[in-house]
Amino acid sequence: MGENELRLYDLTFPFLILFFLSDKSRKYYVNKVIFLKRVFDFSKWVTATLIITFLYMVLYYKLVTVFQAVLYVFHLWGFVITGYYSFILCNKKKENINILIYGFIILHSIENILLIGQLIGQFPLLWPQVYLDAYGDLSPSGTLGPNRIVPGMMTFLGIIVSLFTILNRRYFRLSITFYLFVLTNIFLGVLVVLLLGSKTTLVAFSVFVLTFLFSNSVANNIKIIISGTLILLITISFWGIPDVIKERFEFISSRRDFNKKNLTEGNVIEVYEANSAGR
Repeated sequence: MGENELRLYDLTFPFLILFFLSDKSRKYYVNKVIFLKRVFDFSKWVTATLIITFLYMVLYYKLVTVFQAVLYVFHLWGFVITGYYSFILCNKKKENINILIYGFIILHSIENILLIGQLIGQFPLLWPQVYLDAYGDLSPSGTLGPNRIVPGMMTFLGIIVSLFTILNRRYFRLSITFYLFVLTNIFLGVLVVLLLGSKTTLVAFSVFVLTFLFSNSVANNIKIIISGTLILLITISFWGIPDVIKERFEFISSRRDFNKKNLTEGNVIEVYEANSAGR
């Protein structure tokens, strides 16, 4: 039901947050850079709403839910501050942008290959049975933890970063070899999104594609769509991948349950679990 587990990076976040609080230059950058200010304002607002969550959950004796909410906000601040220092690092030395972007894309491509291998049954799952019992055995997630929403959204993020690199290839001075590598990675990512069948990711991906098509130049769109379609068709012609995609979507649609009986009788958990299949 969407549990929020402690993860390995949680051990580093407290030190990062304490370092940020002791950093005297933080106010200068946050106030100067408009998008940083907006992200931090949003994080502060989310943190403030914890008071309402705490009072409501204490009233209904759901203290475990309070801990989960605090953990969500803790993760939010950890990632926001990580992004803040990544920005500072790149702002001080432009070469650091290339290192971060290239490193991320290479790791993303490895993750894509691992996920595809798991989804077509060629690679084993990396998590104990207790996690598979909680999240279902149709939730391969590479190295990203068993929560099925994480690999979809991280794959989506990787597609965006890769596409950004392609569209700014002159700035990054991409070689032909790395250009083709990044392009291939984009469409392996699209394949992963289809294989995972995460509804949240599919909605976000669809909105992004529509926005991209109507905001970018026609020439770039045509080149990317044609190249990507060829790579995707060649890739899915192996391993019976179309059958895997079909099976995944049938699994999602078979679990949907909005019948009025469950709603009128207050069986919210049954409705939630049915609708969250492949979320």
